[in-house]
Amino acid sequence: MFLDQKFQVKHGVFAAYGLVTILSGCSASPSREGYFDPYEPTNRKVHAFNKGLDNNLLRPVANTYDAILPDPVEQGVSNFAGNLSLPGKVVNNVLQGDLEGAGQN
Repeated sequence: MFLDQKFQVKHGVFAAYGLVTILSGCSASPSREGYFDPYEPTNRKVHAFNKGLDNNLLRPVANTYDAILPDPVEQGVSNFAGNLSLPGKVVNNVLQGDLEGAGQN
């Protein structure tokens, strides 16, 4: 008899939890007017500047770089840039206690 009562209580708790979970999906999301971002005008200006810089300068330079340089030169530049990040990776591995990984780097 005692086991039946524990079984019923346990199932009751799971049923209540399931009901609350299902009903929480019916809640309304906050309206768009409810958000307050005091930096939104500045963020929009910075975003517009970044998009303009990318479209008018950085993307054409990258496309020209890709079109002009042969693949081995591009690979060499990529390898050089990757090697510049190695000291940071070594420090990261040492701080994590991964001395084997630090030695490989």
